[in-house]
Amino acid sequence: MRFAFLALFGQAAPSVAAADGVVLTADIAWGEAWERFPVVVVALGLALGLLLAALLALLVVLRQRRRALASSRRLARYLRGSRSGAWEWNVQTGETRYDRRWAEIVGYRLEELEPVSIDTWKKLAHPDDLVECKKRLQRHFFGRAPHYEMEVRLRHKDGHWVWVHDSGQVMTRTPDGKPEWMFGTHLDVTTRRVAQEERDGWLQRFDELSSNVPGVIYQFRLRPDGSAHFPFASQGLQEIFGCRPEEVFQDSSPAFERIHPGDLDEVSRSIERSAQSLETWRMVYRVEHPELGLRWVEGTATPSSQPDGSIIWHGHIRDITELHRALERVRTAASVFESSHEGIIISDVDGQFRDVNRAFERLTGYSQDDIRGETADKLLPEKDRRRKAAEIRSALRAEDAWHGEVFIKGNSGETFPAEVSISAVRDDDGRLSHYVTVMADITLRKAQEHRLGKAANHDPLTGVGNRRMADERLQHAIAQAQRSGVTFAVCMMDLDDFKPVNDHYGHDSGDHVLKTVAQRLQDLVRADDSVCRLGGDEFLIILREPQGESVFERILESVRIPIRIEAGIVRVSSSLGITLCDADCATDAEGVLRRADRAVYAAKSAGRDRFVFDTD
Repeated sequence: MRFAFLALFGQAAPSVAAADGVVLTADIAWGEAWERFPVVVVALGLALGLLLAALLALLVVLRQRRRALASSRRLARYLRGSRSGAWEWNVQTGETRYDRRWAEIVGYRLEELEPVSIDTWKKLAHPDDLVECKKRLQRHFFGRAPHYEMEVRLRHKDGHWVWVHDSGQVMTRTPDGKPEWMFGTHLDVTTRRVAQEERDGWLQRFDELSSNVPGVIYQFRLRPDGSAHFPFASQGLQEIFGCRPEEVFQDSSPAFERIHPGDLDEVSRSIERSAQSLETWRMVYRVEHPELGLRWVEGTATPSSQPDGSIIWHGHIRDITELHRALERVRTAASVFESSHEGIIISDVDGQFRDVNRAFERLTGYSQDDIRGETADKLLPEKDRRRKAAEIRSALRAEDAWHGEVFIKGNSGETFPAEVSISAVRDDDGRLSHYVTVMADITLRKAQEHRLGKAANHDPLTGVGNRRMADERLQHAIAQAQRSGVTFAVCMMDLDDFKPVNDHYGHDSGDHVLKTVAQRLQDLVRADDSVCRLGGDEFLIILREPQGESVFERILESVRIPIRIEAGIVRVSSSLGITLCDADCATDAEGVLRRADRAVYAAKSAGRDRFVFDTD
């Protein structure tokens, strides 16, 4: 019995190590134990098997727990590394669990939020985001989206809004298929959202800027195969080349086809040189705009090489047509500065005189020392100095040039009419450098124009206006009535019994009568009114805002006054046809004259020496 237990529990090892006989003794002990205690041996074997199985099961459980613990630790590290906050939500009960990082994102310690539920999230979420959030959750719950995902705003403890990327997925469902437990994370994306909003703001501002900057802001790309296109061009491309940005997005040909043939080769070579040296491209050249005609443009762009072998330029092209013309005028004027018979003034950007030529000194009586540091205002008569100076400055700001006729006040105080041109001069960088003013005395020209104008617009016999002036004055009156509603009267007048004067006393006497009547009419009307002889004994009188009918009576009375001629005294009368015009009835000069003429005929038919109003 003793040997049997020793053998079973391994205590016969010393005997086994001694000799082969000992091993035999152990075998005999096992056999003896089996023969004598078979039940005990079986029971001991089963117990030993169960013990080994339990040990193996324990090892498996311990290994699984170690793996689960390691996985849990890795997951926790992932969450900590991603700075994400975790949440669990029972959709059916509203039970919700958050981790400490979730609370930190909104500025709280987890203990400050307890007790937590789904209402905790709802209270922190922005009201405008809850509606969209609910829609997305429903899509996920009903299987129309594999998971829920949205960026929402949460109110931070400090009061500001925090943007979080909220994502999750339903992991368990109730037996009837309703969503149960949902697991997800919150990731603070405020920095990215702020950067995105700032980027969007910059893009919007750039779009507005590029749309409002004169000229075209563009990106030009020269491909390795030699072809080119404009990946970006502002709407100003239409202003410069007469084509739309989408037309040159893939191929730049529509823009290059607008370049003047005489400049195209040089433009192409300058682009090649810039591509090879990667130096800034600058070029002034001509463009044949389909609507504006020949234009001068200036382009500047900075190149950079790309990994694919292409070259990209970023630049700006502006229309300098008016500037180019002004510069040409200035350069021409400068070349004849001293030899010119016209007065020339060089002034700084503030309009103060820096230099004048001898012709200016001769015209105005001012020496260079007298005028240096003064402005052009000094040369304008005080009467309209402020108005004219403002007009000139406004034109220079808008167009870099002004041209017109003004009266110049000389050093003696006397004035003379002058034709004046003022041009702005800019340096190579486009900055305003100075102004050049050229003036010419046009006294003789004005006198000649006055003589020619008087001859062209006045009746040579009576000195009053002729038919041409009558047409101009009538058209002016109609335009004024249509514009401001001012009423005016058009009086067509025929002399009664004038033919007998010519027949009995001769044409010289008849001419004297006509001149006398014309002078009386001229003395009768106001400065704003007009008296014109249409021909023969027919006159036209235009009265601005006549006050009642008394003025027409005075006209008749002035004609009735006897007229002395060499042969004695003659008497004539007149018939007046009157048309009153305002903004509603004034249409065209010819129509007004026809109506007045009908009224004259009516006055003569009614007995003469009277006035009749047109009733149409």
